[in-house]
Amino acid sequence: MPHAFSGPPTEVLVLGSAHLDHQTTDAALQPTLARLLAWHPQAVAVELLPGDVVQAYRQEGDLYADLRVGGYATALRLDAAARKYCSWSRDEAEARALHPGTPPAERVLAWLVALEPVSALLTWTPDLPLPPDVAARLAEYAGHTGETHRLAVPLARRLGHVRLHHFDDFTTNRPLQQRLSAVPQLWEDDKFRAEIYSAPAMLEGGERMRQAQANQDYWEYLSYANSSRCVQDSEALEVGSYLNHPLLTGEHRTQVADWNARNIFMAARLRQLTALHPAGRVLAIVGAAHKGPLEAVLSAISPDLRLVELSELDMPS
Repeated sequence: MPHAFSGPPTEVLVLGSAHLDHQTTDAALQPTLARLLAWHPQAVAVELLPGDVVQAYRQEGDLYADLRVGGYATALRLDAAARKYCSWSRDEAEARALHPGTPPAERVLAWLVALEPVSALLTWTPDLPLPPDVAARLAEYAGHTGETHRLAVPLARRLGHVRLHHFDDFTTNRPLQQRLSAVPQLWEDDKFRAEIYSAPAMLEGGERMRQAQANQDYWEYLSYANSSRCVQDSEALEVGSYLNHPLLTGEHRTQVADWNARNIFMAARLRQLTALHPAGRVLAIVGAAHKGPLEAVLSAISPDLRLVELSELDMPS
């Protein structure tokens, strides 16, 4: 039975986004930024690994040595650059980064050592006095074209936030990785690939993105990507594609279980974040395929949350 709850809920907007590139211009993003700014979230969460998780993965050694997602390799690379100029532990660096009295250049270095470099971009400017090698690496990093850099960073800066909250996850174990090694066999099958690329989430999604780019309004794509029908189509693609093409020893089910587990971990981190903002507003910017699974978990376990529909942010014409 649902739990009774009185009082104002914490509002959560899980914003399912495409992984942006240079084809979506800055001008096309402005209507989206205006709507998100007007909604005024108290926290902005992004699909990157938290710094403590990056550190834990690094300590595991070989298990995560080849991880190229979640910002893992970038966090380690920028940390290595910054550590030549400071000797803080990761926890000490995070405390310095969050302290209101920390000077800007020191705050930037602290976020790098805290293994959450995207938060450094909330303070960093090209003229900030930093060691030349660190400045060069940050300038390159700031130029990324993805949604974290071009939506989350400018939004959080304009809202005066001191950090972006990371909630991605790739926690795994060796037996699982060994089983997943068979999944690439599916991608060698012409029929499987044809079904993937002809799926509604792929065909219509691509067309909606092209239309939004032509009209210079990314909000048009977001309205489609966050609709209930698109969420269902994405679930059919991410889960159904594997379950409908069984492998003899069950690796197709391992793939689905791994996807489910990742989303549950991510939802748990979002749930923890909402505890810091009771009756507030939390925005989570995430790849569109994650929207349905995250909302399913949050709605099942969190009676004091209200999931916000994207249409609620539409501006009157």
